[in-house]
Amino acid sequence: MQAPQIPENEIARLQSLCALNILDTPAEPGFDRITRIAQALFNVPIALVSLVDEHRQWFKSRQGLEATETPRDVSFCGHAILQGGVFVINDAKADPRFSDNPLVTGPPFVRFYAGAPLVLADSSRIGTLCIIDHEARELSAAHRELLIELAFVVSEEMDRRTQSDILELYRAEQQRLQAVLDTVVDGIIAIDGKGSILLANPATARLFGFTLDEMLGHNVKMLMPQPFEREHDQYLRNFHATRKPKIIGSGREVTGQRKDGSTFPMYLAVSEMIRGDDSHFVGVVRDISEHKRMERMKNEFISTVSHELRTPLTSIRGALALVLKKSGHLLPDKSLQMLETANRNSERLTLLVNDILDLEKIEGGQLEFEFSSVDLTKLLAQAVTANEAYAQRLHVTFHTVLDGAPVLAWIDEPRIFQVMANLLSNAAKFSPPGGRVEISLAFPDAGFVRVQVRDHGRGIPEGFRSNIFGRFNQADASDSRQRGGAGLGLSITKAIVEHHGGHIGFDSVMGQGSTFYFDVPLAPAKPEENRALTSHSVLICEDNADVAEILRVLLEQEGIGSDIAASAQQARDRLAGKHYELMLLDLTLPDMDGLSFLKELRADPTQNGLRFIVISGRAMEGKKNWRGDALAVMDWIQKPFDEARLTQAVSNALRSGRRAHILHIEDDADLLLVSRGVLEEACDYDSASTAQDAMVKLGLRTYDLVLLDLGLPDSSGADLLSAIPPQTQVVIFSGSEPAQHIKERIAATLSKSSTSNDNLLNTIKHVLRKKARPIQE
Repeated sequence: MQAPQIPENEIARLQSLCALNILDTPAEPGFDRITRIAQALFNVPIALVSLVDEHRQWFKSRQGLEATETPRDVSFCGHAILQGGVFVINDAKADPRFSDNPLVTGPPFVRFYAGAPLVLADSSRIGTLCIIDHEARELSAAHRELLIELAFVVSEEMDRRTQSDILELYRAEQQRLQAVLDTVVDGIIAIDGKGSILLANPATARLFGFTLDEMLGHNVKMLMPQPFEREHDQYLRNFHATRKPKIIGSGREVTGQRKDGSTFPMYLAVSEMIRGDDSHFVGVVRDISEHKRMERMKNEFISTVSHELRTPLTSIRGALALVLKKSGHLLPDKSLQMLETANRNSERLTLLVNDILDLEKIEGGQLEFEFSSVDLTKLLAQAVTANEAYAQRLHVTFHTVLDGAPVLAWIDEPRIFQVMANLLSNAAKFSPPGGRVEISLAFPDAGFVRVQVRDHGRGIPEGFRSNIFGRFNQADASDSRQRGGAGLGLSITKAIVEHHGGHIGFDSVMGQGSTFYFDVPLAPAKPEENRALTSHSVLICEDNADVAEILRVLLEQEGIGSDIAASAQQARDRLAGKHYELMLLDLTLPDMDGLSFLKELRADPTQNGLRFIVISGRAMEGKKNWRGDALAVMDWIQKPFDEARLTQAVSNALRSGRRAHILHIEDDADLLLVSRGVLEEACDYDSASTAQDAMVKLGLRTYDLVLLDLGLPDSSGADLLSAIPPQTQVVIFSGSEPAQHIKERIAATLSKSSTSNDNLLNTIKHVLRKKARPIQE
């Protein structure tokens, strides 16, 4: 006996068969009618609609046979589905393939078999329409054609079932979608490429005061006031011509117009949907009138509080201070004590009001900053003097550890003075009587200066450290009574420092004290100061002597020392004898192609820290063909080059030498182990396995980049975004897609299932490169 072979497309064939949902279903009149016709037309005792699945042939319709199925390995139909035409066995007993088949030697005693494949619309042969006789016989050509025609009818009926199922699913899906559109509170509106409204939900009609019939088919500009209505068609034309969106792909506040002509503020988010060659657009609109009203009320309240509360407080404080200064020595001790108590509490209340108002302004983006070059050494001395009286009252002394040399920082002087007042007063409050607070400077990163304030108090409890920069936070409930303050100072301090592009943190040991520190950028050096600075070293690899000299002079004007190499070999010789931070590289060299030389240097472990700027007439061609380390090539500049762009690129490249610090938030220990191995050579790597652990680490320092998993054991990773400072880049590395509303906050999204180690490393390097700070002008 010969068992039937397995078709090459077996998996796809079985999928098509299963998609019919027809196996093991009851008999149906339509199929039974066809087998009865076949039984009578061909004068045979048995006619079947046979479906061949993985292990059996199952009969959807059968005439003259009691069995509902037989094994596939003994089936005749398993052979019939291997070919396109009718499969005929005139005499099974005489055919060596079937003579010992149990269906031949036993019931149903097959002697003659003819089967036409059932072929679906996707060309899958899922079974046969077959006829069987107990006697040997032949099938004429005319009867073959009739059997094929009947099989085609069966196949069509099965295809109709599939189409009917799909149509039913489509109708059900349409009903579900319509139910969503009918019940969602936001307006949803779809337009075609010319602006005509294709779809709108009831919420849109209610929002604009139209009926759906009044909106459908009309241009969407009917919902816009002037001048937006007038400009809308031109905007769509510009988008189709340039593909440069203004609103599409993002959200913004706009003004809508109702049917009665009244206008209202609304939030609009628009996305593009491509259908064939046509662009359609879907917009989600939300009436934000109430939000705007509440925002106005809040601003008015803040303004009222600012005026109506600060003004009398100023008078009270001033009057009390005046009485105490001029007449305090004349007052009875009891009265003097009461006035001093009132004066202290008026100061506390003033500080609280100022802190609350400042915090609101910072969050609302209303706190203005005016940056300038300020001598930080002088500012620290002034801050110490201003807070000395407060420290003396607590029997604490300030001690500055400064050499007196000017340190120019790029800061808002009053705001950094406010930061110092907060840190100095906190250090004094939490120092023991007779204690000393030290103020010093350090230079942790290129381009930044660090201010450090150290006390010798009790230290910060371990459980409180993650909340130290939160609002209204005190180390314990008694602090506000014993020490004064409402716990807003550090929250405001953190916001001010981060508005400077800096970082704030602390180190603390229980029983030994704490050191709070913050980093702010150094002021850009003036041109005359630049000429004296030669700490950086650049190698110019350029064979044109005139161009090389121009580059050398430009760098010299920026205070950057450089050497020239006219060929790849000269560059190798110079690199062997001296350390360079940056190479300006021409791609056309007399002895070697520049890209090949670049690859050679990137493979040299002794040149790991060397970065490159390509300056060449082939820069754009080289950038397109470069397949190496994207972070190593800081910029590709086409000749003739723009001097301002070149000096900016060099400054960015030299400043970006600091190793980036990355926090990977992920609960899978194995994945953390792998990512550490991939990333730790390129950056300083830290990890957190829970949201709570991440909050602690985010509170202790500011990271350059956070690699974030959305699924954490104790919270959604998306909930951590609000705790990540704006200047920290965020890359989602997760098994799930981030929601649309958080995509504006993230720099890149990587899927765990499809991201290789190289892709992970290159993506992070690319994001960090984009983050490189520009020169301050």
